[in-house]
Amino acid sequence: MSNPCMSCSIDMDCCKKFSGALVSQEEYDRLYAKFDGRFRIERVGRFLKLYDVSGEGCPYFQQGTGCTVYDQRPLDCRLFPFSLDHLREGAGGCLKASVNTRVGCPHAHEFPVDEPAIAALSADMARAAGYADARVEHERGFGWLKYLGFRAVRKARRLLGLEKPAVVSPGG
Repeated sequence: MSNPCMSCSIDMDCCKKFSGALVSQEEYDRLYAKFDGRFRIERVGRFLKLYDVSGEGCPYFQQGTGCTVYDQRPLDCRLFPFSLDHLREGAGGCLKASVNTRVGCPHAHEFPVDEPAIAALSADMARAAGYADARVEHERGFGWLKYLGFRAVRKARRLLGLEKPAVVSPGG
């Protein structure tokens, strides 16, 4: 199968924009720590969520070539065009999350939906971040509407000063 991303001409929440990538501390240290100041970092559970503030997208993405660290890319990138959302701590140190197709990816339908592979990658992400395991639900249909509503409520709470983003230093 060819990579549908290579023919994409828009900048969404992917390599080209690199907005909200979830990485473990190890992945951050291995791949992104050397780009000091390039990312705004929020802690989400045991993950670091990276937002590119340079406007250049992922430092490892090259137009026409693709990912220059493809074999070592973060697990979140391997999960694309799906994303872990609604992260929460479950019983026994387990990560509970929902897997959704990323909203706005015009090629999402071209990626195969391999439920066992999605579950395995999600569990690998959870373990890499220090969780015991992962319990992941694959949301279908209008699950993304729930996600957009959740984001709108969080943004409103932040605008009203009721919630502050958890901006952290990468190691803490």
